[in-house]
Amino acid sequence: MNETWFCCRTRAGPLVKECRALRPRLRSDDQARAASGKREAQTRIRTAVNRSEVDRIELRLAAIGWDATQYALTFDDAHLPRNYDGVQRALRSFVKAARRWRVRCGKPPDFDWLAVIEGLHGDHRLHIHLVADYYELSPAEVELLWQGGLAPRDEDGEIGKPVLLDGTGFRRLAEYLHKESKPLGKRAFSCSRSLDAKLTPPRRWEVASGAIRPARRAVCVSYIRDREPEQWSNGWGEWRKLSWLVPDGSPSCLRALERMGV
Repeated sequence: MNETWFCCRTRAGPLVKECRALRPRLRSDDQARAASGKREAQTRIRTAVNRSEVDRIELRLAAIGWDATQYALTFDDAHLPRNYDGVQRALRSFVKAARRWRVRCGKPPDFDWLAVIEGLHGDHRLHIHLVADYYELSPAEVELLWQGGLAPRDEDGEIGKPVLLDGTGFRRLAEYLHKESKPLGKRAFSCSRSLDAKLTPPRRWEVASGAIRPARRAVCVSYIRDREPEQWSNGWGEWRKLSWLVPDGSPSCLRALERMGV
């Protein structure tokens, strides 16, 4: 009997994510063990194919592009908001200031950005992780515009750090930014409308093979840094996932690949 694999591929900026799954069908005459295994496979496949919160963050980071840069926006004691809502107001004020600054510089006001508010780890001080394109919002501009009372430097004393430093770049940061639970009713992240608009619906199709074959020039991205997909199987169902970057030959791409050691 020929197997039919359900395929789902998503593209955001230079990142391509593909998942192929072999979905079992429950039958009325299945024994208890088979039915349990098939239900487990169906659940795991739905989780693998559908976008998780980490996937949503990862795709938006990738949509920012090769020059995505992370900034840590912190507060001194005099400017530290009392609560989460106060940090949200500080974030909105910063974005408005950045938009006004861009207009003064003769640029369009809109720019791509993604932000996550945290405050449960380390010293438990509320702070903001902001990601934007280096050439749309430079470290010098962030330092000039941030009104939190502290220079927005990270633990290494740097203002701004490229997201793509190794083969796990976008995914590594997405998982880091999703490490804390948020207050009830608060979103896991905020981002510009222009960034949301860049995301396109995934392409879905069916094939007879579970092999995922990225283009020869693709740069595969995973924790194991090779072209083998992540995979799961329990004998009744199976999924395979692989992500890769598609180089475009631009200066931004070449700089990123050099940082990644490719």
